[in-house]
Amino acid sequence: MRNSTSTYNVNFVVQLTPIVKYLMIINGGLWFGVTMILQNYILKNTLVFDWLGMVPDSTVFKFMFWQPLTYMFLHSSHINHILFNMLLLWWVGSQIEITLGSKRFLKFYLACGVGAGVLYLVLLYLINIVFGISNSEIFNSPVIGASGAVFGLLVAYAFYHGENVVYFMMLFPMRAKYFVGILILLETFVLITAGFEGPVANLAHLGGIIIAFFYIYSERWWMRRQTNKFFKKTDRKLKLVVDNEKKTHTFH
Repeated sequence: MRNSTSTYNVNFVVQLTPIVKYLMIINGGLWFGVTMILQNYILKNTLVFDWLGMVPDSTVFKFMFWQPLTYMFLHSSHINHILFNMLLLWWVGSQIEITLGSKRFLKFYLACGVGAGVLYLVLLYLINIVFGISNSEIFNSPVIGASGAVFGLLVAYAFYHGENVVYFMMLFPMRAKYFVGILILLETFVLITAGFEGPVANLAHLGGIIIAFFYIYSERWWMRRQTNKFFKKTDRKLKLVVDNEKKTHTFH
């Protein structure tokens, strides 16, 4: 990534911010300790993913309501899964944390991750009711990974740093807002063509994107509303006092 300037100066040093660092440590620690050692080496079954991943029927019908939160901290055994998510969390998330501040960033990250999970469940059952889903195994298959939250971060990056230049496929420079737009179109295309039977939960990715849009616009609306209320309240307290002798006007 690089900033958009007239000379396109390139800076390959990306700051590692506090919350992003802790999130990376948690995700990496759980991947190594829980997925690779506990589940794959000691238990040799999918018990961890069945309980802490997001299994649609378990979340909805067995009341495992913690799963839309815990699923986003687990990753599969394939190192590419966690590596891709953690690199984007570092590169994009650090920029967003600097922009929003640590507290606002953490709220946004968790909202995108949890919101993506909940929206995935709602849309999955809604689509099944309307159109029907041929592969019933999907309702008992765990969804894991931070991708929903990470795609939310990409949307935030397009909003706050949309004019910055990134490299599509590591080769083609383009504005961040166009890059994110292409990713959204690709996710939509893959979801339409591959459906829900593939190994990647593209619907959860789109859920993170939708939640991010809703969160950012809602936050902006709320801030404008609070600002307008403040000025209206200030105007009501403003009183004009006329001093006829000095012919001057003072405000209190």
